[in-house]
Amino acid sequence: MNKNTNRPMDVVTCYNELIMATYNNFNNKINSDDITFNEQVNFVSMLTELYKLENEKLGLSFYDKEGNRYINFLNAWPMILKDLSDDAIDTESYFLLFRLRTHYFEKYKAEMYSNPMDEIAPREGAILNLLFTNNKSREILERNKLTYGMEVKYKSEEDEIYCKAVLDLIKEITIRSVNYIKYICGNDYSNSTDEDVYKMYQKLYLNYLDDIEYIDKTKFQKLVYKLQYNKKLKDRYKKK
Repeated sequence: MNKNTNRPMDVVTCYNELIMATYNNFNNKINSDDITFNEQVNFVSMLTELYKLENEKLGLSFYDKEGNRYINFLNAWPMILKDLSDDAIDTESYFLLFRLRTHYFEKYKAEMYSNPMDEIAPREGAILNLLFTNNKSREILERNKLTYGMEVKYKSEEDEIYCKAVLDLIKEITIRSVNYIKYICGNDYSNSTDEDVYKMYQKLYLNYLDDIEYIDKTKFQKLVYKLQYNKKLKDRYKKK
């Protein structure tokens, strides 16, 4: 388990203030038990939309001309994992959700896995903790099978609405967090610094530029691009 308690700060964007204000209002309302079901869903949906805007601004997710959405992985060429489109986002989201369910709902299994809260940045950790620990939210999530890509029989129509809203938010938090978890606060990166975070996002943005250049090409153009990209990689390594 990663024992790093001095996690470096994640990068801050122009959406950070709105995300924090929305979280604080949600936190105050739900903890004071002064919240309706519709308000609860709306807060989760607002956070989802803000994260989506932030993810696109950072180049962590992007769309092709057909509307398919892609996720930006640090150590992946445009022609590899990016071709998986929404499947890659769902897969990464499922892995995070599995760890969250185990941590919050299956304590008897928790010792078998690392604590996801040890690796998630504080802002995202606070939001997820609120969703999975506040009784008004936890009760709904715990009594339903919260998962992706499977037929789920929800206990009620309201439960389905709320669970799907939470699943959408977890997906956006996954996109925001996947590279941070893997390359900054994962088990092999316990001594990462703020400078490491800054450099990672610089590389991610270069990835993003490569991704959007590649994603809408024809098959022939992609073949030519692969040859050019291989040459560019060799040149980069030579400079190092």
